[in-house]
Amino acid sequence: MMTDTPRTDAARISAWGESGIENSIGFSAIPVEFARQLERELAEAKRNYMDLIMSVENKYPNETRHETAKRYIRERENTPSHGPDYQTVLAMAAKIRKGE
Repeated sequence: MMTDTPRTDAARISAWGESGIENSIGFSAIPVEFARQLERELAEAKRNYMDLIMSVENKYPNETRHETAKRYIRERENTPSHGPDYQTVLAMAAKIRKGE
């Protein structure tokens, strides 16, 4: 188990060669505890992603929940320095044409 200071993924991956066991064709095997840690991190990332995606109650037509979530985030974080995205401009133009 890694107990020293946190390292980047690149540093963690390069450490495989230091602590891994070479298999029959010369590649370092991933240490078991490191593989388990990666599995835990992946499971947490999946839970967080699903929580975010399932927070989208009403997705836009012809969009996935993922795309709608990205739209909501972009719209909320829209600042004058970034400007609206293309889909937002189209939606605004459609509302103007309808007289809304």
